[in-house]
Amino acid sequence: MPIPNAIKNAPALFMGLELYLLGFLDLSSSRQSGMSLGDIPWGAIQEYCDRSGLDDVQTANMHHHINQMDIAWKQYQKSKEKRSDGKPS
Repeated sequence: MPIPNAIKNAPALFMGLELYLLGFLDLSSSRQSGMSLGDIPWGAIQEYCDRSGLDDVQTANMHHHINQMDIAWKQYQKSKEKRSDGKPS
C-alpha cells in the first residue's frame, strides 16, 4: 500500500516541539466559533500548562508556539474559504 502524499511530504518536526504541537491540537477545540474562527483563549493555554506541570519557560514557549500556530491555522482556514467561494486566495 503506497504512503499518502500528506504523510510522505509532511514537514519535519524538530525534537522537543511535539509538546507544543500536541498542546495546539488539544486546545484547538477550546476556541470560540461563530461568525468567524476565534482565537484559542489565553486562559485555556494557561490552564493546559498548569495541569501539564510545565515550568515558566515551557509555559511562555507554549503560549508563543500555540499563538503562532493559531495564526497560521486561521490564515489557512481563511484561504480555504476563499477558494471554495471561487475567489483567489
